[in-house]
Amino acid sequence: MVVVFAAMGIVGTTFAVVLPRVAGGASEGGLAADVGPRDSRHGPAYESLRTIMVSSQAVLAITLPDDAGLTEIVLWREDEGADGKIDPSEVVLLTHSSFLGTITAHDVTAPVAPEHESFARLAAPIERIWASHPRFCSSWRRRADVTGRVIAANVNAMHFEPAAADGSTDGFYVKLSFSGSVSDDSIPDAMFGVPLAAPLWPGD
Repeated sequence: MVVVFAAMGIVGTTFAVVLPRVAGGASEGGLAADVGPRDSRHGPAYESLRTIMVSSQAVLAITLPDDAGLTEIVLWREDEGADGKIDPSEVVLLTHSSFLGTITAHDVTAPVAPEHESFARLAAPIERIWASHPRFCSSWRRRADVTGRVIAANVNAMHFEPAAADGSTDGFYVKLSFSGSVSDDSIPDAMFGVPLAAPLWPGD
């Protein structure tokens, strides 16, 4: 979820911890304008990821690449019951694989019946501290009621950058590089701002 968004994940060596600054930084009162991919073929992937992240209720965790090259983002999509509880049906885990170049959304699409032996456990609200635990993502993917679907392909790299280094502006930027890109990490192919508060560095 991660650098770590309230996360305890292990920071891999795939990405540098200090990310390049977004040109111009955050505008006063908000984030800088989004920049879509120059290659229109990557438009659907960019928009799918941007829509899910920007429309979410909160970022629960973000973990930078591990030894398997996985970057994980845990999102609370919406508080459907307006009760402040994070129900499993409201959570989505986004997993970027630097090896496959895919971003997969893992969410509850096959809820178990009340008579299922694991119903009580699977239906229980998700605690924030558990969502940021290093084992949450692997546990979530193994759930009987969770399935994964690829929402973006040909994504070589996904970097995160806080909107303001001093924490004066909520939110962060997602910077993407696609396959076939001639850009380097300092000039991404596309980026968008997510106006949600979340710690980005270990220990935040």
